[in-house]
Amino acid sequence: MKPAGPMSGEQLAAQLRGASADERFEALMQCVQPDAPIDGCITEIIQCAVRAPKDPLVLQAVAVALGGVTPGRLTPQGLEMLSALSDATQPDHVRAFAAHGLFRHKQVPASALNRLASMLILPDVAARKIALLTLTLVIAAATPAIAQTVASIQPQAWNIEALTALARSAMPSEKHRRDVEQFIIRSMRDAPLLPTGIAGYSALAQIRPDGPAVAALAQVAAQAPETEQWQAALAALTTLGESAQPAAPNLGQALQNINDPAREEALCRALVSVRAKERDIPIARVLDRIQNGPERSAAAHCMLLCLHAKQFSRGAAVVGQRYGVSSGALKPTLEQTYLTLTGQKIGGTSAQRS
Repeated sequence: MKPAGPMSGEQLAAQLRGASADERFEALMQCVQPDAPIDGCITEIIQCAVRAPKDPLVLQAVAVALGGVTPGRLTPQGLEMLSALSDATQPDHVRAFAAHGLFRHKQVPASALNRLASMLILPDVAARKIALLTLTLVIAAATPAIAQTVASIQPQAWNIEALTALARSAMPSEKHRRDVEQFIIRSMRDAPLLPTGIAGYSALAQIRPDGPAVAALAQVAAQAPETEQWQAALAALTTLGESAQPAAPNLGQALQNINDPAREEALCRALVSVRAKERDIPIARVLDRIQNGPERSAAAHCMLLCLHAKQFSRGAAVVGQRYGVSSGALKPTLEQTYLTLTGQKIGGTSAQRS
C-alpha cells in the first residue's frame, strides 16, 4: 500500500527507483510539486531520464525537477543532465525547461554552451529568451559558441535573441564591438526590415547606445504601416530598456496620433520600459484616452500616469471619473492607478501604509 499524504524523501527516492515505469512517473510528478523533498533524490531523478531517454514527458519532468532542487545543492551530475536535456536531439520544450533549470542554479557547465547557443535560433521565442538569459550568465565563455551559431544562419533568419547574445558577447572588448558592429552593418545591406533589420538595429543599439540604431527603431515603431514591423520594433525597444530612453520623444509623439488600442498599448509599454521622462509623455492625450478611449487604451495609458505618479497626480480626477462609468474588467486597473497617484482608494479611504 502506498503511503498516505506527501512522501518523505526516502519514500520518494524508493519509488523513483521502482521497477514500474508508471510508478516512477508518478513519483516524478511528485518531484515537480512545490516543496517536494527532492534534494536527496537527485541521483534517482537522473536515472529516470536514463531509463526513459525517448519519453518527452519523463524528460520534461526530470528537467523541471532538477531545476527545482535547492540552489547550491544540485550535483555536477545533475548539472550535466540539464546540459544533456538542452541538446538539439531533445524536443524544444524539454530544452527550454533544461535551460531554465541551469538559469535558476546560475551554473552553466562547458558542455552546455554550444547547446544553449543553438537554442538562440529555435522557432520558439520563449525558448530563445531563456537561452539568452542563461548564456548571459557566462557570456565570455559562450562567445565562440554564440558567434558560431549566428554565423551558421543567413541574415534573413536573424532574430532579436540571437543578435542580442552576439552584442552582449562583444561588450567587454572594443575591438570585438567594432568587429561585430561592422559584421551587422554589412549583413543588413539590402536585407529586409523583418527580421534582419529589427534584429540588427537592436544589436547595434546595445553596442552603441548613443548611435543611430535607437532612433531607427523608434522611427519604425512610430511610422511602420505593417503590424509585424512596428510590433517588432517596439519589442526591441522594450528589451533594450532604459538604454533606449532617447527613443521616448518619438514614441510619445506617435502616441498622439494613434487610435489603435493594440498599438497604443505597445507604445505605452515601451515608454514605461525605456523610463520615458515626464516631458516625453503627452499628458493631455493620456488623460483624454483614459477618459474617453476604449477600455484597453485606458488601461494602457494608466501605466504612463503611474510612471511619474507625483507629477501626474492631477490625473486622479480623470481616473475617478472613468471608474464611475467603466466595466468591472477595467475597475481594478483604475483602482490601482488612483491609489498610486493619491495614496488613497477611490472614494477617499486612505491606504494603509507600512
